[in-house]
Amino acid sequence: MRKLATLIKKAANIGTADIPMYEAALSVTRGINLLSLLILVLNVLFGPLYYFITGKLYILIGSLSEAGFVAGVIILNYSKRRSLANILFYLVLNTATFYFSVILGQLGEAQLMIVFLVGLSFFMFHTFTTRLISISGTLLLLVLMEVNFKFRFIDPIHTSAHDIDLMRWTAYGVTVFLVAILFYLYALNNSRLLDELKKHSEIIESRLEREKGLNVIKSQFIRNSYHEVRTQFAGVFLTIQVLARMKKEEAVAKLDDIVSDLRSGCKTLQLVLTNILEYSKFEAGISQQALYEPVNMIMTIDLIVNSFKYAANKKNVAIDCQYSADFEEYVISDKVKIMQIVTNLLHNAIKFSKPNTCIRVALDKKDGYVRLSVKDEGNGIAHDILEKMFNEPFITEKSANNEEGIGLGLQVTGQIVASLEGRIDVESEIGKGAGFTVSLPIG
Repeated sequence: MRKLATLIKKAANIGTADIPMYEAALSVTRGINLLSLLILVLNVLFGPLYYFITGKLYILIGSLSEAGFVAGVIILNYSKRRSLANILFYLVLNTATFYFSVILGQLGEAQLMIVFLVGLSFFMFHTFTTRLISISGTLLLLVLMEVNFKFRFIDPIHTSAHDIDLMRWTAYGVTVFLVAILFYLYALNNSRLLDELKKHSEIIESRLEREKGLNVIKSQFIRNSYHEVRTQFAGVFLTIQVLARMKKEEAVAKLDDIVSDLRSGCKTLQLVLTNILEYSKFEAGISQQALYEPVNMIMTIDLIVNSFKYAANKKNVAIDCQYSADFEEYVISDKVKIMQIVTNLLHNAIKFSKPNTCIRVALDKKDGYVRLSVKDEGNGIAHDILEKMFNEPFITEKSANNEEGIGLGLQVTGQIVASLEGRIDVESEIGKGAGFTVSLPIG
């Protein structure tokens, strides 16, 4: 039984592989295939039976002809000629109904098929014009059948009363069966469309909720970005104003500190703007290919560490660099991306470090990878933040050291590392700090 159901399902789906689930053509094609299959079987079964009862060869010819034509409908659907298949199916059923009404007369009860044909026109066709034409043709067919019944232009077959009863009740059963199948197809189609509508509604609702959440996050991101940029600009302008009020001798004496303050503010401002730009590129789907070249990793890291020493000293945070003794002078990588990675990790480490602690930067090689690690002695990172920090933007931990943090640095860093076909790992212990290790393949 299960094999038969599977076979019928496969037959009903002939020629539907390219039809989207939400299109009405899917249900129509499946329904026509199923009805064609049923009518083919009914004709193959009852055609020889009626021929055996009446001995009339044209009953057998008509049945087998109808079976052949509906088989052609399935073949047309298989060839993706669905509109032609629908028209042929409707014409074949109308023609067969008229044919059998003529040769069987009243005992064929062909008038009952008119109900089925009218319902079929609503199922198959979806425009007012095609429905009007098909129904009008079917009603004209009914008129011709009634005229022939009344005036006997073509005499029907004559047989015994027993045979008449058998054929009439068979006609009742077949017609009721086909009408029931048609109602089933209507219900199945409505159920499928409702299910599809529900799925799409859920998807749209989910997307709307996600968009609302993203809008809230982006609004917060814009506010935080504005605050952080404004803060750095304010610091730079304040330093310039203080410098303008100083006497020449006093300004010269404090020139180193003033320049360091300006450089630190500009460095942070540059980092914020760079991260915003990088995030915008990723969001827009702009993938920048890595520009591989010989990079002096140790020199590059030292330059960045030196640029951050002023900010670290202001918090009484030391930066300790340890490089593997056998680390070669140059590796093949993208220098700009390497600088972005180191800058983001070191900026974060300084921001979250406790005063009078040490940040450890290490560089070595292992298993065909260059490994860069940056470890701080801050408060560590909460577990829920760890799970999302590389995959979602604007994820950051608010603290006294990071009241208005944007939450882009680590997400952008993760994307840059991925663009270099590397990986980034993090270890964190609450109250003791966090460590990030970037592993990049050796070019």
